[in-house]
Amino acid sequence: MVATDEAAFDGAGWVVRPVLDGAEVRALRAAVAAHIDRVVDGLLVPGHETHPDAGLDDRLERIARGDDPSLAALLATAVGTDAHRDPAIASLIDHPAVVAAVRDLTGREVDGGTVRVRCNVPSLPNRREPWHTDVVVDDGLPCSRVRTTCWIPLADVGSGTGGLEVVSGRRDTAPAHEPTGAGLSIPETDLGAGERASVDCPAGSAVFLDRFTPHRTLAADHGRVRWSVVLWLRHAV
Repeated sequence: MVATDEAAFDGAGWVVRPVLDGAEVRALRAAVAAHIDRVVDGLLVPGHETHPDAGLDDRLERIARGDDPSLAALLATAVGTDAHRDPAIASLIDHPAVVAAVRDLTGREVDGGTVRVRCNVPSLPNRREPWHTDVVVDDGLPCSRVRTTCWIPLADVGSGTGGLEVVSGRRDTAPAHEPTGAGLSIPETDLGAGERASVDCPAGSAVFLDRFTPHRTLAADHGRVRWSVVLWLRHAV
């Protein structure tokens, strides 16, 4: 039976579903790694200081630990600003498994959205997302048309690997947000009584979130960078 908006995600506000095969995950990882190489090629910094032989899950962390966290932050920003233009990444908005999962969870069709690449670098804790929802208020502006978030990690995530923590429960509105730093976040006292869960999500699966489900980025205790692709999806009317 197809769910309705009122029963989306079985009332939990989030769920994990498989969406990609191994080859697709490898293609996304290769696209991100190639983007980092292109950015590095345009910099004046000596190439060896960018750890070109490190793997995708280690490179930015090695740079950050090597007394140049600003360079690691620059590369993370560059990927987050531009890598979504790669065809392999941009096409995820229309990926059949993503579209089918949204249809099954909400009873609605996907009508476009926004794609971005994100990373969680252990040595850059100030870049982690605090408690927030992906829509703060339904005010009729384009952002408020987002109904579902699809968060796709590019490696297995679980406890200590820099994944997501969520607060379960169905909500008609977002909890109150307050200004913090460059954005908004939800104070601990306003998260509500829902159960908190550190989400386990293998590579190839995605965490689907209702737009009003509070979530945050956890620390990566294993010392490796956690990469993900985020889709903020609009629904057809």
